Amino acid sequence: DWSSDVCSSDLSSTTERGSRSSSAGQIRWYATGLAVRPEHGHRHAADAGILRHEIQEAAARGHRPRAAARRADRPFGDGAQPGKADRHASAGTLAIAFAQRHLLGYPWIVLAAVGTAFLSFGLWVHHMFATGLPKISLAFFSAASEAVAIPTGVQIFAFIATLWAGKVKWSTPLLYASGSLAVFVIGGLTGVMVAVAPFDWQAHDTYFVVAHLHYVLIGGTLLPLFGGLYYYWPLITGKKLSDRLGRIAFWIMFVGVNLIFFPQHFLGLQGMPRRYVDYPDAFTKWNYVSSVGYMITVVAVGVFMLVLIEAAIRRRKAEAN
Repeated sequence: DWSSDVCSSDLSSTTERGSRSSSAGQIRWYATGLAVRPEHGHRHAADAGILRHEIQEAAARGHRPRAAARRADRPFGDGAQPGKADRHASAGTLAIAFAQRHLLGYPWIVLAAVGTAFLSFGLWVHHMFATGLPKISLAFFSAASEAVAIPTGVQIFAFIATLWAGKVKWSTPLLYASGSLAVFVIGGLTGVMVAVAPFDWQAHDTYFVVAHLHYVLIGGTLLPLFGGLYYYWPLITGKKLSDRLGRIAFWIMFVGVNLIFFPQHFLGLQGMPRRYVDYPDAFTKWNYVSSVGYMITVVAVGVFMLVLIEAAIRRRKAEAN
């Protein structure tokens, strides 16, 4: 890459200019948006003028890409703090990027991820609570299914705290990320409910489980995918998606998704089973509301497709990031 090319290049011309020389490693620090610290051996190593001049000299020899040129003018990006906020993105990581600060409680996030992986070995059995398991097995796997809410909650609160403590730049990708957290939390709360064996016996194979599953999938996968697409599209293609259409698509989708699946909690509690093609008239009202939500969500997906088509036609150039 460019930094390795610079490492192999002769950058000793700074000594000819006068006082200080900078190593290729220090130039690499500057070009990636990270401050060069005094302990790296130069009292004024972060002097933007000197480093910019050296980068320009490297560019004259054909070593610098366009991205580095943009970073040379703004070493920390668009107001972002140096470090992780400049390099991450997707749901919670979108929150980091647009909070313009590092992730709060990073060690706890790592421990939470490891804890989730460990507890997951005992989670799958909650799909079998209605099969007649021994009581000791029910107690153990029910406890594991409830305990997984702890590391998940740690991650959610860390993302919220990062937004709270940062200088939030509300953008379309962050809108999708925030919506995904809200939807995912609802799915997590109903997950704690079905982790309790006596409740699961009543809700098993009903539309309550359908609603829980889709809240987790949409909050944990679908909305972050849309947000990630909005974030990465300008970085990959150099073209900008319409923020106005993207926000319209989000709000239509957010309303539609909740209209589809939230009423299904009530249907499940009323006893409507899943995997049946028809239902009694007693379940008509909430099924009608759910169908309206489906049609609204189809409109939202159509608007999002319109976003991509409009971007292909207009071909607006993305700002430097």
